Amino acid sequence: MHLIPKRNVALILSIFAFSCVADLEQETSRPEGEFAQVRLEFHIPGASAAYRQWTYLGTMRSGRMRIDHGIGLRSPGGELVLEDGHLQGRFQRVQGRLNPEGAVEVHVDALVDADGKIEGAARIGSEEGSVNGRLTHETALRERNRIDPAQNWPMFLGPIQGGVSARSGPLADPSDFRLAWRNEEIDIGEGIGSITRFMHTWRHANGIRTSSGSSSPVLADGRIYLSYHVPSPHPPTRRQTVFVAGARPYEQAVSAVAEEAGLSVEELPEHVLEKLWEATDDIVLCMDAETGQTLWKTRMPARGFNMQHHKDGPYNMSPAVADGRVFAVGMDGDLYALDAQTGEPLWTRKIGGNRSHHSAALAAVPGVVIAPMGNVWCGFSAENGEVLWQSAIPASSAAVNLWAHEDRFYLLSGSGNRLIWEGRGEDLVCLDVLTGEEAWRIELPDQPTAVHSAGRGSGPGGISVFGDIMITYEVRTDGEDRGERRDNLRHAARAWRISPSGAAAIWHLETPAHNGEHVPVIMHGKYVVLGAPALLKILSLETGALVSQHKGPGPGNGGYMQAMGDLLMVRPDGTHGHPHFHFYRVDPDGEIEHLTPQAWQPGVSGGTSSYHHPIYYPMADGRIFLRLADGIHAFDLRSPIPE
Repeated sequence: MHLIPKRNVALILSIFAFSCVADLEQETSRPEGEFAQVRLEFHIPGASAAYRQWTYLGTMRSGRMRIDHGIGLRSPGGELVLEDGHLQGRFQRVQGRLNPEGAVEVHVDALVDADGKIEGAARIGSEEGSVNGRLTHETALRERNRIDPAQNWPMFLGPIQGGVSARSGPLADPSDFRLAWRNEEIDIGEGIGSITRFMHTWRHANGIRTSSGSSSPVLADGRIYLSYHVPSPHPPTRRQTVFVAGARPYEQAVSAVAEEAGLSVEELPEHVLEKLWEATDDIVLCMDAETGQTLWKTRMPARGFNMQHHKDGPYNMSPAVADGRVFAVGMDGDLYALDAQTGEPLWTRKIGGNRSHHSAALAAVPGVVIAPMGNVWCGFSAENGEVLWQSAIPASSAAVNLWAHEDRFYLLSGSGNRLIWEGRGEDLVCLDVLTGEEAWRIELPDQPTAVHSAGRGSGPGGISVFGDIMITYEVRTDGEDRGERRDNLRHAARAWRISPSGAAAIWHLETPAHNGEHVPVIMHGKYVVLGAPALLKILSLETGALVSQHKGPGPGNGGYMQAMGDLLMVRPDGTHGHPHFHFYRVDPDGEIEHLTPQAWQPGVSGGTSSYHHPIYYPMADGRIFLRLADGIHAFDLRSPIPE
């Protein structure tokens, strides 16, 4: 651990320049008007396969419903207008991923009765069909979707204590999970789409929804927060400092795509151009967790770069909320602090170019926000962004884990798991979050061993904690050279009894080696769930003894687990964007039941994940908030409520 000597503070501040909020161009909007959710079911028998039968979920403000284009982000496909019970309009829409047909124009002419039932006609070209659905006003949405504001998921890995778990009420069978809402904004795009080598071709630029980053949503005080970016036609304000795999200068990229499409540059549509622009607007969005409506949206125009990646960063870091503030990092390494209620920027600080934030997420507690600066994790004042301390924990530790003990917070992390490829191990480190002082440092046993905190790209942090017990998910290897060490990877879980003065190992268990990037999940305050691609184990938190196990789908290629009450969610593949999940029930006796012999799929939109950078989903009060290909979708997992 290295605190910053006072003589070096001026040097650091000269390298990572501090910007007052007065220097930050920003736009904060707060939509007004009567709000409603609208579900439309289209049936057009004569249309092509993708358009014969499909569902669109959207929102309405003061009788106007914007429809997203399906591929682009900046411009809507059109809008429908409700006046005197008559819903009319037209829009362009692309259905399906890599749809070779491109956009079609949809015409709607329907009636909406007093109960919100929608019935009418729809047309695509000369093909006639019908549209049915329902309009649900804000009051009814709130009645069905009340959320306890005390149940929070304010950071990437969920609530402090308990790892990635949260309490819940009675839960339904997955067949009864109900889509509650889709968020109001229509400019949230794919994460998995952000692969530069794909976006610089006509086929992909014209067929995949534009990327808007790979950050996870968070939940705090009944609100959902998301930081993302949208391509901007404006030139960047600073020199691009990051290498982007496969990227070419804008003029070359545009010309190549136009040539492939057989079009002139002037004929290229905006949804193609926006994938090639160099600049992006950094955005922080706040949504009502009960309705999905936008409470505020703050945009920093042309502040970042349109950085798209393959298996390595830069990553769009997940935000964190604490003490009435939301913290986010933009695509050019700007750390933003905004008022969580109003969206007004409080301060911004430069913490480094994109090469410096390959990590997954921020962390925050009252008084301190923890973020990478340069190549290490640092603590910044939540009040004004000043550097409080600098650690020796490298930013390659993808996420740092927090532990609450009595009236203080501590940061738990490995000291840098890249060392095992050099035949060296690492230490476990515990820091006081307020001061940055090292509380203790312990060498991991069985060297060379490391906390499994990065995975193939940027995985979760490899540590879970509940009460005074910490679980570390470890990777160990040996061999004479890097190739031999890669072939000899072994995984294990280890439990520790921790205090502010030290840690003592309790138990240790070897686990099957695989490329999952999850952290162990703690359930019911007494069990640890460990996963492999085809096996789940339930262990005693206190002793490590096997309580039960199940041969079934587990976390595999970048996969991970989350838990809420007695419900365990497993994402088998967290890398390729497949929106399918498995659910298990772990009862208070530790017995496990597989609830989804067939994988559960949301049934709307497409999947979203960054390539080798997982997206976690807030789970609280019987709800899960999924980031899918076209925004945030809230699902109610509680026992069904009668219509």
